[in-house]
Amino acid sequence: MKETQERSWMRMNRIILASHGGLSAGMKDTVQMILGEMPNLYALATLRDETEPITVAARRLLEGFAAEDAVYIVTDVMGGSVNNEMLTLLPEYPAVHLICGMNASLVLTLASNDEALTQDELAECIADAKAQIIDCNLLLKNAAQDEEDDL
Repeated sequence: MKETQERSWMRMNRIILASHGGLSAGMKDTVQMILGEMPNLYALATLRDETEPITVAARRLLEGFAAEDAVYIVTDVMGGSVNNEMLTLLPEYPAVHLICGMNASLVLTLASNDEALTQDELAECIADAKAQIIDCNLLLKNAAQDEEDDL
């Protein structure tokens, strides 16, 4: 029992934010502003003047993680170079979860969990993050229309 508890204490969710430009660093900063210091949250970016491919930096992080760690890589744009490059890592690291569509809701939920998410929990997390994308003008218009209809 103690060994299981000790191993679960040592296991950690690792989240790698990977983006074009400063999005990943900004997202990391935002998440840490809300949740506090997150030693398990990493930001990688493709920049115009990069000296090494983003996959080299990602591999360096992945090699430093424990085999028991749950690893989530969150990218910005489906079909973009960053996501495509992260896809090339999956054959080497089949336990890594690659999620495209970085937003604060998604990253906050991943960062708030101490335990690895089940596939169903991850699907729910992604669905909740998608639900945060709302046209607020339309929302207000519909609310005003509903209020008129109630009169």
